[in-house]
Amino acid sequence: MIDSLGTINYSNQEGYQKPFSERTGKLIDTEVKKIIDQQYQECKKLIVENKDKLELLAERLLVKETISLPDIVEILGPRPYPHK
Repeated sequence: MIDSLGTINYSNQEGYQKPFSERTGKLIDTEVKKIIDQQYQECKKLIVENKDKLELLAERLLVKETISLPDIVEILGPRPYPHK
């Protein structure tokens, strides 16, 4: 969250008119871009770190076409958090 924006709801329910200024819109856009860039880098890091496991998973999919949870756990290991 960006401190200068606070925890206000900036959604637009009134049609074409924005309920915030151009400056606020730019702050929102900047913060959203920063979040997207950070998450992109995190995803890229995870993929690179686990490239070998992803290749094994791809190979299993080429052989079986459909895989189940036990196949995934065998290749990737147990989940880092509990099932829902």
